[in-house]
Parts: sequence; C-alpha cells; structure tokens
Amino acid sequence: MTFCTKCLDVFVDDIIPKYETCPRMDCGGELLDVDEMIAPAAVLLYAKGYNILKCCSGHAHKHSNLHILFDENTLLENAPQDFEFLHDNGMICIAKPIEQTDKVNRQLEIFSGILALNKWVQSLDDISVK
Repeated sequence: MTFCTKCLDVFVDDIIPKYETCPRMDCGGELLDVDEMIAPAAVLLYAKGYNILKCCSGHAHKHSNLHILFDENTLLENAPQDFEFLHDNGMICIAKPIEQTDKVNRQLEIFSGILALNKWVQSLDDISVK
C-alpha cells in the first residue's frame, strides 16, 4: 500500500499499479510505501507536518522492528511508549524492538506498538505550514 505525501490519499497496490507519483491528475505528489497497520499513523504524521522517509510495522514471521525514519529536519521531543530513538546518518528513527520469539506473541507485540504509536501521533502538535 502507498500514500501520497501531498494529497494524503491512500492507494492499495493491487488496485493501483505501482506509480512513483500520485496517480491523481491534479496532484503529482510523491508516493510512500507503508504497511497497512502503520498507514493511519504515517498519514497523520504527514498531515501534521512530519516528513517520513520510510516506515515498517514489523513482521511476525521474522526478526524486525516497528520503526519510522524521519528526514533530517524533523525535531521530536519524545518517542511513543516503549520506543527508542535511533540515529541513522543524521536522521532520526523511532523504533520499537520486537522482543518475542514466537509468531503469535510477536504479532501481539506489534499490535501493542501500533496502538502506542497511534496514541503518540495523535498527541503531537501540528507543525505543518497551512
């Protein structure tokens, strides 16, 4: 799934062919790949003026973290509950390590992280230029 960083519309990949820019004729914004579970938080972050470079909700079937990588101009005062700040070539990443080893508990930990992420995003100030 992708969303447009300009108009904030969400597109399902199997319905909309892979585009690099928004398929809406009046938009032309950049598309960002997102997992379904993290899409609501990612879209709201963009709507509030926080620029995301990439994100992932994590995977139950393999070792991965729930994370969002922001551009180098993004300033964050805090991170969601149970998330940590990581730095990647001057950019800020918030990440929730997924600690569980079995698939069911890993998925439950991912759901818990998504809930904490959504709550945090809702609490952030809107820094967008209107």
